[in-house]
Order: sequence, then C-alpha cells, then structure tokens
Amino acid sequence: MTDPMKPKTYRDIVFPNAAMTRLVDDLVTNRLVFPANGKNGLLIYGPNGTGTVSYTRLTLPTNREV
Repeated sequence: MTDPMKPKTYRDIVFPNAAMTRLVDDLVTNRLVFPANGKNGLLIYGPNGTGTVSYTRLTLPTNREV
C-alpha cells in the first residue's frame, strides 16, 4: 500500500515562497547551471517530517552522493 500523502514529484512539495519554488524548479530542470560560480554543493536541511528526504529522493539522480 502506498502513502497517499507521499509526494510523487518535486512539484508536489510545498516550498516557503514563490522564489524558492522557482529556484528549485530551475535547478531540477537544468535551467540553472549547477555547479557554477564556485558553488558545488547543495545543503537540504529541516526538522524531521518536513520532507527533506522525500525532496532528495525525488530530485537527485541515484548516482550522486547523499
């Protein structure tokens, strides 16, 4: 049985504001080049139950280090 509340895509996750939603969308769809400008990591953090693991599983390729 699957959890009906579990997000199926990154677009199912609610972000704190429209700017963050655009940033995540640009990163996931490769409109924003990453790594670039000396930035080569992405820190995803939050309290337990806020969707950090779900987001990571939905957006990162399986061959990346988590």
